[in-house]
Amino acid sequence: MTKRLKIGILVVTFLLILGISNTSQAKSKIKVYWDNHDDRLDTTHMYTAPTIQKDQQTGYMWNFKHTKRIHKLNNYKYTEWNLYSAVSVTTKHGKGIYYKISNADQSVRGLVYHKYVTRALAKNVNSFTSDAEYINYLKTAPSQKLARQILKLFPNSQVSLDLSKQVANNNPIAKTGLIPLNGFTNKLDFNANYLTYKGSKYTNYKNHYFLGSDPSSFLNSTYLLPATGRVNAVAKMLDAAGYTAEKRANMGNYQLGICIYDEVGDQDNHKSDTLIHPGGSPSFYLIYNVVLGEKENPRFKIEVQHLLY
Repeated sequence: MTKRLKIGILVVTFLLILGISNTSQAKSKIKVYWDNHDDRLDTTHMYTAPTIQKDQQTGYMWNFKHTKRIHKLNNYKYTEWNLYSAVSVTTKHGKGIYYKISNADQSVRGLVYHKYVTRALAKNVNSFTSDAEYINYLKTAPSQKLARQILKLFPNSQVSLDLSKQVANNNPIAKTGLIPLNGFTNKLDFNANYLTYKGSKYTNYKNHYFLGSDPSSFLNSTYLLPATGRVNAVAKMLDAAGYTAEKRANMGNYQLGICIYDEVGDQDNHKSDTLIHPGGSPSFYLIYNVVLGEKENPRFKIEVQHLLY
């Protein structure tokens, strides 16, 4: 057998194998459970699964026809995903539930096996029992990436669990935008009307305009965008209202109350969830309550009340 003939046989064999492989993949049957048809609205916020983050498992993203692997998820360990559809994929290896997901700017999109991602959940602030426990959660939880950026705006202010519970459980007063507090005087509030941006109508972050927004409402309207850019925009809004970086650094005598749900679900409501069931409601919250409060002196308060009455 000549060398040229051997090479020819090898090429034909390779092409036959490739053809068989493609035919096998093409036989994937896809059944749609539900589809929101938009990876920017009505989505469920997801993270890459911890087993992939720790390289204990290898996972792939497929194209929407499930005929080709397009990304290795191990290269996207800390990417935040938007889930907008669930499908059943049947191949010669069996049947599995897959999700349609995309990253924030829709540059990475495809099908992933449902166990390769996990729902983004936040713990209820009322479940914590100490400042130290809550601060550790803010510093380490994947759902608190935005909160960590916000804390940098007030580098010398100490987080208070008591104040955080109050900002989580109380609604702002419509007339002022301030969250009512017990035992604290509200000194700075992301919902406050006085923080509503009144500068140039052209100032924006990725076409989200500042004008007419307070920090809380701005964060709400930009929830799909990167945390760092959004918080930089909030810093500009605070600067415009007179709360410059220097002034914020000098607010160390005030305590910080913070409750952030940035397109995440509540962990207490999803303890037993293993997958997003057919029907697929987005099931997430957008809460951006941040307050700097000055601890009231109970003795002084009693003395003032005595003088008044």
